[in-house]
Amino acid sequence: MVDAAPPPIDAPPPPIDAPPVDNDPDRDGVLNPDDNCPVTANPRQANDDGDARGDACDTCPWKANESSEDADNDHLTDECDPDPRYADQLIYFEGFDKLATGQTLPQGWTARTVSGEWTVSTANGTMTGSHPSAMIQTPSLIGIDLGAGAFTERLYVRATAQFTDGGNNHRQAGVVGDLDVASVEGPAGAFCEVTLDQGKSVAGYFRATDTGEEGNSVGSLASPVLLRLTVERRTGGIVQCDAKGVTAGSANRGDDVMSRAGTGIGFRVANGTATFHHVAAFRLNALSKPPSS
Repeated sequence: MVDAAPPPIDAPPPPIDAPPVDNDPDRDGVLNPDDNCPVTANPRQANDDGDARGDACDTCPWKANESSEDADNDHLTDECDPDPRYADQLIYFEGFDKLATGQTLPQGWTARTVSGEWTVSTANGTMTGSHPSAMIQTPSLIGIDLGAGAFTERLYVRATAQFTDGGNNHRQAGVVGDLDVASVEGPAGAFCEVTLDQGKSVAGYFRATDTGEEGNSVGSLASPVLLRLTVERRTGGIVQCDAKGVTAGSANRGDDVMSRAGTGIGFRVANGTATFHHVAAFRLNALSKPPSS
């Protein structure tokens, strides 16, 4: 009698599948490790300062730095915090170094007036506005609406700008800061003019329901100038603004109404051509005192 063949040895069980590797945790279409913000969606990969972190996750997106000092723990490094003693919030930054396909301006930015032309250079990370050199022309405004209720008390806007050509003694450039103050009685904003040196002026434009003349323009934007604007709602329906450039100085005046649904930020140019290098907007702590120079 022939013995029956032994049963076949069972094949070893297949190995347990390793969990799939998620190469795009933020689902922005850019795979790690090529994503400069691996856990924050930023499909444009904008990186104004050229460091290792993209603008969307950089604690100082306009300045390449490796510092991690953050005394007030507000996720802004001390050297880029408007006031490192108190917690502030960076709520918007644009470095103009990336645009989506088919775009001519950054997402959400629109012209507020028909005068002037605006263009973006992604190679240089700049926004340039040109305005006819005629005082009868409405200043050229461009901006982005941050939405109703985005700011109701204190807004701080900073940018760097310079004039590149053209104009006369009334040429101006400035940043726009516009609080959402629909519930405030009386003027809803003010025009701020910064006194620099002879020839031109840096101007901060704020939405206003009243009117007024701008006065003579003085100042210089031959080289890049850091522009700082703070707008603050006070009790009694008063909105105050302060604008600072190379030297301190400000004046409250009415100006053209900036059409928007809520808080807005942007740029202004009159009687010449100005180039802006970035813009950052902050919600300020009630105690914060932004730099004065």
